[in-house]
Amino acid sequence: MRNLIYAGLTIFFILFFWNDANAQLAKSSSSYPYANAVGARFTSGIGATYKMGIGDDGKYAEFFAVINPLYYIGTDMHFTALLEFHNDLNIEGLDDMRWYFGGGARVGSESFEGLYNGFHFGPVGIIGIEYTFEDIPLNVSLDFVPYFKIAFGDAQYFNRLSGRGSTGGLSARYIF
Repeated sequence: MRNLIYAGLTIFFILFFWNDANAQLAKSSSSYPYANAVGARFTSGIGATYKMGIGDDGKYAEFFAVINPLYYIGTDMHFTALLEFHNDLNIEGLDDMRWYFGGGARVGSESFEGLYNGFHFGPVGIIGIEYTFEDIPLNVSLDFVPYFKIAFGDAQYFNRLSGRGSTGGLSARYIF
């Protein structure tokens, strides 16, 4: 589990400090309200989120890592990578509100004292709305994330945790 935490943090910081031509293209394109954003994600647990514009037509890559306490005697930690497609919502007076959808993958670990320890992975989807403030460098989003996980662990009970599920989240990001 410690290796998973180190790997997730390493990937997060590499992406956070990575500034390539795609980010510059996103900043200069009219289809992007921001090139990069980093912040906090609030769901059943708490985590970090990083979003960067890629390509030239409203595509973003989003990465988030979340730690969920499980009934105060266990934890679920996971790292998710997504490709998102952003579109204008076209609501008069809310020009900075957009909706998005996409998909990606998730990998994580779970432990529950006395019952199981293991890891899981699988595909995820995402659909949500976001608002980028004009006057301050802040972006907020609300989303729904359905997933399917394949679980492996050291107890037979854990292997039965494979299946579908969903979560949602509220994110607040500093844009740069």
